Amino acid sequence: MPDDACPECGTPMREKKGKLRLPVNGEEIAVAESPHLSCPKCHEVVLRLDDARKLRQRALASYRKNYGLLSAE
Repeated sequence: MPDDACPECGTPMREKKGKLRLPVNGEEIAVAESPHLSCPKCHEVVLRLDDARKLRQRALASYRKNYGLLSAE
């Protein structure tokens, strides 16, 4: 199976940017313009390791901003 094949149906995946949601402290946080791989056939979403890391960082930053919290840095 090729590296870019969908893990669900085997169709070649396409790189996209869009809104993804990630839970932070039990709350779904939407992160706009998140890069990911998407299957055009079954709509499965796959994140590369670096993209997943950035999505988590952006979701945490958004959560902190929403509640006026300081960063851990």
